[in-house]
Amino acid sequence: MVTGVGQANLQSGADGVCALTSVENYRHLVVDRGWPPKDYESWLCGLLSLALRPGM
Repeated sequence: MVTGVGQANLQSGADGVCALTSVENYRHLVVDRGWPPKDYESWLCGLLSLALRPGM
């Protein structure tokens, strides 16, 4: 079981992933702002790769 600071970091990371991958973000960027879905996918993959890198 992860406790203390590790638990807080894990929760913060999970919250960040949820925020980045929300349907609202997709809708805003692809539907409202006109991003091609492939561009959104590339952008999101890049952000998630950085956000989930160990030690970040």
